[in-house]
Amino acid sequence: MFRFTLKTCLLVIATTFYASVAQACPFCEPIPTLRQDIEDHVAVVIVELTGGEDATEDEPGTSVYTVRSTIKTYEGQTRLNDEITLPGASSKPRGSRKLMMARRLGTNVVRLDWNRSFDIDDTRLKYVTNTPSGDADKCQQLIYFLKYLEHPDTFISNDAFAEFTNVRFEDIHAIREQLPRDQLRDWVFGEKPALEIRRGLYGMFLGLCGDQQDAQRLENFVLAPVKELRLSADGMMGGYLWLKGEAGLAKLDANKFTLNSPEQNETATTPSETYSALQALRFMWQYGGERIPRERLKQSIRLLLDRPVFVEVAITDLSRWKDWTVLERVTAMALNPATEPRLRAAASRFVWQCSRDIPRTEDKLPAHVVDSRAALLRIQAANPELKTLLENLDKDVRTAKGDVVTQRQ
Repeated sequence: MFRFTLKTCLLVIATTFYASVAQACPFCEPIPTLRQDIEDHVAVVIVELTGGEDATEDEPGTSVYTVRSTIKTYEGQTRLNDEITLPGASSKPRGSRKLMMARRLGTNVVRLDWNRSFDIDDTRLKYVTNTPSGDADKCQQLIYFLKYLEHPDTFISNDAFAEFTNVRFEDIHAIREQLPRDQLRDWVFGEKPALEIRRGLYGMFLGLCGDQQDAQRLENFVLAPVKELRLSADGMMGGYLWLKGEAGLAKLDANKFTLNSPEQNETATTPSETYSALQALRFMWQYGGERIPRERLKQSIRLLLDRPVFVEVAITDLSRWKDWTVLERVTAMALNPATEPRLRAAASRFVWQCSRDIPRTEDKLPAHVVDSRAALLRIQAANPELKTLLENLDKDVRTAKGDVVTQRQ
């Protein structure tokens, strides 16, 4: 049976991070929003429960709703004061309101399938009707949803939070001066902090708008001994690095990337904390500008080559970041028969990528290309399976883009 181990999980996340980082908040899994839900349905209305039949032993009864306002209609259907009869007797009192959504059924004779609904009161109705459209200015949209983060109505607060999981970091950065610093401090460090799944995003927010006192409190969180998985750790570490820069990264190196002693074993929690720190480094690489020089970020990733659980992930990141200073070490992994096959393949791909990194402005091959091409010949001679892998990499690139392998000598 296939075992989805931590190591496999880390590699999957490593390869998907770069595909999604530009489309959504770097520390959040995108969550569907109410606006997306409305967009996915052809009719959306506010209705009032006005009638129906009670359930019996033989029949489920019915519920009759009257349309009180329309948000979205389909080809003249569901007009104001129309009635919608649904199977099943409602347990709600007459006069109760719902937000109801319908999909289109049928081709010739179109019917509406009212497949989704939410209870709605005056507060929710105000939130829904005032929600900016997707065409509105992005900053104004986010400023609107900021007001509803941690709203006492979980329907509203969940949707406002979901909106922030679907935006780019650049959009969040653009409203950094509007971020509610005092509220964020309470949500992150207060006696009743926000849910763990939200706390990481708020920690990143605090990094964008906080001061050195906030940096110290983030550091206390980041470096605290832990025995459990902390879903908020990556965002908190990202906010910490944004405020502390290289000094903060040195702390992460010592506490998250380097084992305390050569004899120390990996534990159930150490890898998860290390991966959170790795996500924070990727965040700084993508968005941090010169807050932490990229060469310094590479230095931290190289530490993970000493961590068996993270070697494959580190090789992948170092290849993307074009850190060819570890070419000799990675080549040795590819050539070592004792190295597990998957890691040998990753090391071989690193060498192959290095061999193709030829600056357009250079007249002759740079040293790392010369060395990596020689290394490829040794790898191919040592292992027929790796030779096939490398040949297929070249074949795939030529098929996709034409023969782009530069032959300058």
